[in-house]
Amino acid sequence: MIIFTESSSDMQNSKSYLKTLTIIHFALAVGQIIFAIIVFAHHQKTEMVVDPINDVMFIPFLVTLLMAFAVGPVIYKKLLSQVHGKSLTIKLNQFRAASIVKYALIEGPSLFGIVIYFLSGNFFYLLVSGLLIIYFLTLRPTKEKIEKGLNLDYKEKEQFERGTI
Repeated sequence: MIIFTESSSDMQNSKSYLKTLTIIHFALAVGQIIFAIIVFAHHQKTEMVVDPINDVMFIPFLVTLLMAFAVGPVIYKKLLSQVHGKSLTIKLNQFRAASIVKYALIEGPSLFGIVIYFLSGNFFYLLVSGLLIIYFLTLRPTKEKIEKGLNLDYKEKEQFERGTI
């Protein structure tokens, strides 16, 4: 269980909070993209094979995908549910932690797919990883997503808008 207290915050305003979270998201996205490009450039022979019966990596990869999309939202919502009645600072700290967990749960299968492609040359895994990266990019944090994710009331939205946390 992750929960933050007032003293765990070093944020001074909402703009720096959003900037920090955006930088984290951007760095994780760029890392996946660069890794995929390097691995793709390294391979001379690439093939596209979808053979769940004979491919020993298909089931583990499928399991990581299912875990990311089945368990990820549950963990994310559970982390955000812990902030009811807390201060805006605590809510924002918890939102950052929940977002990082959500990002990691998408990034994991993406990196796993890139590694499988590196080992096997099966373009299917790189393709799925590419789709995961595109999805990851849609998770970019915005002020609206923060307000909606934390279910901020009018007073908290105003406080967040003013930039004083």
